[in-house]
Amino acid sequence: MEWNNKDHSFCESKLLGIPEYLNSISSFLISCFGWYGLFYTPNADIFIDTVNSLIIILGIGSVGYHWTGNIGWGLMDELPMILGITLGSLYVDYIYRILNPYPTIYIKLEVLFYLTGVVLFLVVNGMVNHRYSFPENFGFLSFILLYKIIRLLNIIKIDKKREILDKLIFSIVTIITSVFIWTCTEKLCDYFNSYILLLGHPLWHFTIGFGFYNLIQCIYFIKLDIEYPDLYKLTYNKYKLINLIFSNNINT
Repeated sequence: MEWNNKDHSFCESKLLGIPEYLNSISSFLISCFGWYGLFYTPNADIFIDTVNSLIIILGIGSVGYHWTGNIGWGLMDELPMILGITLGSLYVDYIYRILNPYPTIYIKLEVLFYLTGVVLFLVVNGMVNHRYSFPENFGFLSFILLYKIIRLLNIIKIDKKREILDKLIFSIVTIITSVFIWTCTEKLCDYFNSYILLLGHPLWHFTIGFGFYNLIQCIYFIKLDIEYPDLYKLTYNKYKLINLIFSNNINT
């Protein structure tokens, strides 16, 4: 496999060919969410900065992927997604360990098996005969992250849990909507040559980026409230986007 080898195509290239202009331009939106999170999340720790940096790289890789159709750019698009969601899951596990400092054997084995699966995913994702399995494998990792977040929420007691739950539901609904949009438009494109389907992938870029951006913030503020309640209140009120989304719910 070489960087310039052609990879599988999306709806836009099927209808209009390479480069995919709409998909390439909309890919910048993904990096914008990462950029905003990296430089405008007050008091963020290294985990949050790392995930947001990966989102920026993901957006750049996505631009190259849709512009060229090359597998090298494709992997630069997909690997940050895998690493980012893995770090997100480990971040949730870290918060869980704060509240449960004496993990059971089951919890330790869970980490081992989870990382084994991630490594296998990273390996097979670069194999030509497994390139089409990325959406299903990434969806499975996303489901694991959701499970870990729900497990964490069941044991925490935070001052603004209602707001956190509202934000979590908002982000999950956004992510599920993005998956629905991608699946419908890309699959329908195999059967219908309709230009309206070209809007699906750019809309996916916005909704998946926005959804995971908000999910990251949700996890971040859970950790802040557990470890530093006073800092949590200050940071939460400073964060403009969160104040905008919850303008009717937040008591400043």
